Amino acid sequence: MTNAPQNPQYPEPGNKYGTSGYDPNQNFEMSKPPQVDRLRQMTLASMAIYLLSGVLGIIYIFSGSGREDMQQQLEGQDLGGLSVDDALMAGAISATVVSVLLMAVALVLYILVLVGIKKRWGWARILGIVLAILGVLFVGIALFSGTPMAGGLGILVLVLDVLFVLVNVYWLVLAFNGKVGAWFARRN
Repeated sequence: MTNAPQNPQYPEPGNKYGTSGYDPNQNFEMSKPPQVDRLRQMTLASMAIYLLSGVLGIIYIFSGSGREDMQQQLEGQDLGGLSVDDALMAGAISATVVSVLLMAVALVLYILVLVGIKKRWGWARILGIVLAILGVLFVGIALFSGTPMAGGLGILVLVLDVLFVLVNVYWLVLAFNGKVGAWFARRN
């Protein structure tokens, strides 16, 4: 069999421009990249670390070393006629209420991001980016400027804070990944 030249009037099947022909049954749905599942996992990890750190902070407020730290801060200040014990109790209750409210708001925001990732809502990704940036900034500032908690509880909170920053930085890397962005952008 010889290699006969092709007839130019009848070219080989296929497209000379490198694209396939139109297929009405072709599925153009983009498959979910694995980074999206990791993004969801990191959201859960960030939420768990944040809530655990908040609970440990409340425990610290009512612990002996937390009480001593607050008492040292209150000594020599004008307490408006309150005794140091009354001011300590009022401060502990106020700090607990604020902490619980902040954790409740954060929990709702985390749930919005989690549901949004699952439902492929682009605004949920943006909300997560904003929350991750704020979380890294606030915890980072607290790590470098605040007075650390004393004792084993302080070490545990320090480890959780560093872990929180690392998880959220990784979350941001995943959220800014091109495949993740394209997956959110191609929502039907």
